[in-house]
Amino acid sequence: MSPQKLFWPLLLFLLAALGLVTVNASQSLQASVLTGTVEKAIDEMTASGRRGSSGWSAHQLRLLDRAASLDPALINIRVNRGLVQLVAQKPQAAIRALEQALEHEERAEIYANLGQAHNLAGDRKKANEAFQKAFALDPGLRRKLRKHVAYSQE
Repeated sequence: MSPQKLFWPLLLFLLAALGLVTVNASQSLQASVLTGTVEKAIDEMTASGRRGSSGWSAHQLRLLDRAASLDPALINIRVNRGLVQLVAQKPQAAIRALEQALEHEERAEIYANLGQAHNLAGDRKKANEAFQKAFALDPGLRRKLRKHVAYSQE
């Protein structure tokens, strides 16, 4: 086939591919905005020292469900599910969500939050294991957390 005959089919293919990329980028952006909204709500709730009510946590989880439908690969969706449950004082649900996040990416802050969830659940041993993994990934984290987190150095 001559290059001139290939031009239009190839151009149509590239335009269609560009359209899909644009849709995916738009969905990823929407998912990031929703996730950011939840992160802001978590920060506000944490700063106030209040516990998230069941209505508050249900609303945040609905936002995260919507974000997941738009971009299921976004790791912060899983992390924020755990944080919402942690703020709502539901340690077992927080542990499940944070462990799912760790299956996709190991980050110090995920382990630190997992440590908090285990602490809340009353499991000091697992809490310390999670904190030690967090400190191994980010040695400066120990100093940052000392002010905010109750962990033992056994």
